[in-house]
Amino acid sequence: MGAAIEAHGLTKRYGDVQALDGVDLVVPHGTVFGLLGPNGAGKTTAVRVLTTTVRPDAGTATVLGVDVRRHPQRVRSMIGLAGQYAAVDERLTGRENLVLIGQLTHQPRSQLKARADEEAFNAAMNKAQGEMGRVSVDAANQQTRSTYATYGQLDKAVRPIYTRHGFSISFNEGDGAPEGHARILAYVSHSAGHTRTYKADIPNDGKGAKGGDVMTKTHATGSAHSYGRRYLLKDIFNIAIGEEDNDGNGNADEPKGPDAQAFEAMLDGFREAALNGEKALRKYYADNTPTDDFWKRHSRELKEAARRADAEAAQ
Repeated sequence: MGAAIEAHGLTKRYGDVQALDGVDLVVPHGTVFGLLGPNGAGKTTAVRVLTTTVRPDAGTATVLGVDVRRHPQRVRSMIGLAGQYAAVDERLTGRENLVLIGQLTHQPRSQLKARADEEAFNAAMNKAQGEMGRVSVDAANQQTRSTYATYGQLDKAVRPIYTRHGFSISFNEGDGAPEGHARILAYVSHSAGHTRTYKADIPNDGKGAKGGDVMTKTHATGSAHSYGRRYLLKDIFNIAIGEEDNDGNGNADEPKGPDAQAFEAMLDGFREAALNGEKALRKYYADNTPTDDFWKRHSRELKEAARRADAEAAQ
């Protein structure tokens, strides 16, 4: 493969001014080439010759193997040329400038709009992510004894930001998920017209952290949708949660020593009480007495455990 750009002996005179005087130039394929020189050195004239807007007085030049003097139209169809200013017209928006450049290079109208819409989406997403801060946790997972931010907490923190930048989000369930999973889809649409789809495959087999059945199929499907929406919202906007971003799947707050056994006993007791009455819970508590500040340090997890035990018993 020859050079991308090759010139030999290029000369160009404007009256008494010798703009080019025997310029030789070789630019290999796949490189970025900078043409440097003081004012009046002929840089602009050389570029104009190579882009076929000026004919040289002497010498030869080829772009992608095509002679710029013999076949200027073919060269123009193979290259792009951007001005030295960021905007062709300062009164146009960035999107309108992109469309204008595309029209000048004879790009299909439908392709121009799609490309400009996607560029606007990416620019807005970059700004929105830059404004996203850390979201505090507001719930606990009693099985893993760790905390997380609910969808409502996430939504409250990020919706004002992403809507301000022209985004809207909708969720649905899609096909093709692995067995025992639900495929949750998020359609992120931007006011410029571009929509991007994100997906997450979430287990919906009703298994708990220890592998046992902890919920009905209906409950598991609803839980998968809830988890999927949270995961996708976090990933789309690159959101960090709390001090340890484990989304309720860690064990940083796991009770230690005597509390560990008491905590397990309370979880079992809540389930037993939901099915067989309060006396069962009293027995579990009497057999496994926790430390004095046990309730204060683990009240959130225990309240959630009691609530879930009641919900499971009602199924």
